[in-house]
Amino acid sequence: MSVYVDSSAFLAVANSQDRQHEPAVRTWQGLVDRQEQVLTTNYVAVEAATLIHSRHGIPALRRFAEDLLSAVLVGFEIIRKSKVDRVFAYDRHFEGRGFELIGR
Repeated sequence: MSVYVDSSAFLAVANSQDRQHEPAVRTWQGLVDRQEQVLTTNYVAVEAATLIHSRHGIPALRRFAEDLLSAVLVGFEIIRKSKVDRVFAYDRHFEGRGFELIGR
């Protein structure tokens, strides 16, 4: 199976003060442990990197790039081409588009 990851999930994993941090870390670890195909878009990667850098600095940005982003397939067309049905996000607009949200 494959899972699309939104910037809200990256931010929750990266920020220990985020209210969704613990379930996000558990979900992320489960995805990694099961070696699921994890996907996102270039836009989401840039958005998450920008927010992590501005809120938490260079060390957090480096951890994001090395520990999270390195495990993700990134591309603008990847969701459409990959027939993704589940999304790791806390942004409900995905539900309105027919995706199952995971990580709660």
